[in-house]
Amino acid sequence: MDSEDNKAVVLLALRHWNDKNLPAFFDLIHDEATYLLPYLPESFQYGGAYNKADTVAALTEWRNAFERFALGIISATAEQDRVVVEFTVAAEGPGSATYRNRVCFAVRVKDGKLHTIHEYFDPFKVLAYVKQVRSSAAL
Repeated sequence: MDSEDNKAVVLLALRHWNDKNLPAFFDLIHDEATYLLPYLPESFQYGGAYNKADTVAALTEWRNAFERFALGIISATAEQDRVVVEFTVAAEGPGSATYRNRVCFAVRVKDGKLHTIHEYFDPFKVLAYVKQVRSSAAL
């Protein structure tokens, strides 16, 4: 696959994520994938490296939390098997909880699937969203 093919695979995966087509999204994750949230787990509970099974479990829970979700692609760049996509996330729910963030998604594609994934974002915005959800659940 060339750079453009690899970029198309990553953008297709993100389209599936946006559309909440989780089976199609997870089908584009390589069986030997590593999904890295490069934050210390001691400081950010979701940080660390995940294998495919752990990625499926964590991302299913995260994506299903939102009642409304919109991913906006800012840019996508590819060179050989490496693809970097910048995008925004605007999501709501459950209830009045809101989540906004800007993400840098750096991916290595192998065998036409996402193999090594580094996702960079503002972890404090994630924690603020989680706090909103927990506060509304306590009411």
